[in-house]
Amino acid sequence: MHAPYEAPPGIDNLPFAAILRLDAALRRARQRVLGASQLTDALWALLAELGASQDGMAFEALDAGPAKAMGRPMLLAALTELQDQGLVAGLKDESGPLLSHLRVTPQGFGKIDEVLGAALVIARRR
Repeated sequence: MHAPYEAPPGIDNLPFAAILRLDAALRRARQRVLGASQLTDALWALLAELGASQDGMAFEALDAGPAKAMGRPMLLAALTELQDQGLVAGLKDESGPLLSHLRVTPQGFGKIDEVLGAALVIARRR
């Protein structure tokens, strides 16, 4: 006889409660690692979006796409903070003061790993 079919592990097979626990753990981990401020969610959103992109993103694409809802002032404040912390770097646009293409630095990827590691510890405690 064959063994019963078991769905492969993955996000599609997580119970709803587990997804909510993971989301809560990520929120707490972001605040612990990035600090609790008005920019924490924006910092994480940008860091995660840039980290998931193949080779960074153009500022215009980020502004018009994933960061559109946060608005340009919040986007600029969050990018400045990430750049000041050395987590994001970019190419300077010769025609203006903004960075034209942004990508996560090795320190930024380290910070992403730190947040995710902290979130897993928090999620496992519950």
